[in-house]
Amino acid sequence: MPELHLLTATAVGIAKALEAGTVSSEALVQQYLNRIHKYNGYLHAVIATTPTDIILPMARSLDNERAQGRIRGPLHGIPIILKDNIATDPKLGMDTTSGTYALVGSKVGEAAPLAKQLQDAGVLILGKGNLSELSNYRGVQMPCGWSAVGGLTQSPFVIGGKKWDDGFGGHSSAGGSSSGPCVAVAAGLAPMSVGTDTNGSILLPATRGDVFAIKPTLGLISQKGIVPICLEFDSAGPIARCAQDIAALMDVMVDHSFDDKKPPGGYASKLMGSLDCVRIGVLNPKNWSLPSIVATPVSSIQKQQHDEISAAYHKLRATGATVKEVEIASLDGLEVDGTGLIGQVMNSGFKPDFEAYLNGLDSS
Repeated sequence: MPELHLLTATAVGIAKALEAGTVSSEALVQQYLNRIHKYNGYLHAVIATTPTDIILPMARSLDNERAQGRIRGPLHGIPIILKDNIATDPKLGMDTTSGTYALVGSKVGEAAPLAKQLQDAGVLILGKGNLSELSNYRGVQMPCGWSAVGGLTQSPFVIGGKKWDDGFGGHSSAGGSSSGPCVAVAAGLAPMSVGTDTNGSILLPATRGDVFAIKPTLGLISQKGIVPICLEFDSAGPIARCAQDIAALMDVMVDHSFDDKKPPGGYASKLMGSLDCVRIGVLNPKNWSLPSIVATPVSSIQKQQHDEISAAYHKLRATGATVKEVEIASLDGLEVDGTGLIGQVMNSGFKPDFEAYLNGLDSS
């Protein structure tokens, strides 16, 4: 069994080590907590961790279950970070703040169904990830990854941290709003995490962090117990270091009412095989870049992005997939009297959806 390196460890690799007995969940949790203590002061990826007097006994209990042959699933005893807009069990001793002081000390009655399903599958909720405050709804042109509670999330790949002249979501930024969950995985503070995505909030920081992630189909994962922006757009999604881990997380995260929609044998069963029958619609990367107000254009970076995306399309075609370039309306084309329609829909949904979340709290 190869030595486990937390910086690059995957959940599937950790599962093998746990099965082989070369590491325990209790030891694993302590090692990840040590890394958070060592590096989070700079990265600001994690807002809170489950207290050790709670998480270590939980890990020990899962180790005992494993020793007795009671394995809950492929993610049994593996730690995870949840974005801090996802309500966790009050017994874990952490607030759900969405990065705003307004929600510090607010009390949820129970965990979000998503969090409960993860725990039922034996996943250990190690802590809560930093984010753009209120998932970037705190203000206009707020720096990606900044929250009053958690500070500014920094990319582990950018020496010197965010450059303030390259836009609020520029290339030196960790991206957002699921900044903390993506940086936590990229920096080896946890092997996997869960973020939420309204309008690129998982996918942008995942590309900046060089990690795997998807935004699942809306409704596939329960949004109950998650601080919302607009339920017409919002979805939680998995973040990890490999496709196998994403599939394993999806098998756990999908709402139970959609269990019959999962592939036979689960998502992991579809990772191998031919792409001959797969049709993929793609966009021309030259026509789709971040607006200059978000990220100051850098020609060398744009060229690299275009070249690598085009190479990915070519590789998909070479493996048998049908790849077809499609056209969709640009953001400029989705305006009426100079006002963006997407923003209008999000704004109209935010007030009732956010009020519904607040009304569901035990106290705030």
